[in-house]
Amino acid sequence: MTRLRDPDANEIPEDVARFLADFPPDPMFKMVDDATRELIKNRDHTNPALSKHDRAVIQFAAEVVAGPRVSDEVFAAAGEFLCARELVELLHLCGYYWTFSRLCTVLDVQLTQMYAQLQGTDGWTSEP
Repeated sequence: MTRLRDPDANEIPEDVARFLADFPPDPMFKMVDDATRELIKNRDHTNPALSKHDRAVIQFAAEVVAGPRVSDEVFAAAGEFLCARELVELLHLCGYYWTFSRLCTVLDVQLTQMYAQLQGTDGWTSEP
């Protein structure tokens, strides 16, 4: 059981409730379509099936996770679509997920059933 309770829907500010209403029930599970998820899984970040925007953002995130620096080319490509604030938000998001993943790995936290189903038998969540 989580140590923090889920927020009561009646306590959420109206503007936040409207924003959240646009998301599927589990945004982590549904926001990326299967084809895009497969390209990311296969590290095919430059595939022309992705929009130019998606390629730039995915490549940026991949470089953030792979090493401490992002190339000037990838940074500039992401900057074509994201303002400075959004670049910082994307960096923060990548850092959050990297940290959360490392904590779960070190502490042997089991995947929830939903995410275990996504993992499948090919072991795509393992490190390269």
